[in-house]
Amino acid sequence: QATLVVVDDRAVALDHAALFEFLHARLHGGHGQPGRFGELRDVDGVVSCYSVAGAPSFILLVRVATPAKLEELLNLIHRTVPVSTESTVILKTYF
Repeated sequence: QATLVVVDDRAVALDHAALFEFLHARLHGGHGQPGRFGELRDVDGVVSCYSVAGAPSFILLVRVATPAKLEELLNLIHRTVPVSTESTVILKTYF
């Protein structure tokens, strides 16, 4: 059974300028220990984690309120999981 969740940005203290961002992540040492991404499950700002074919090995969808919060989140991710990351900011969602 599917559940539809509607999030009111104001209710979760994120304004309309909040950044959605894809973080392309590569585990140091290849594909070893992909379960480590589970450590990010309850980190504020991490929306979801995807295993993908090709490079990168994983994509994290994150949402932060400011570029400074993004920097804080990136630092936390790098301390938690041994990864290198590249960022892609989502400018507009068409559908």
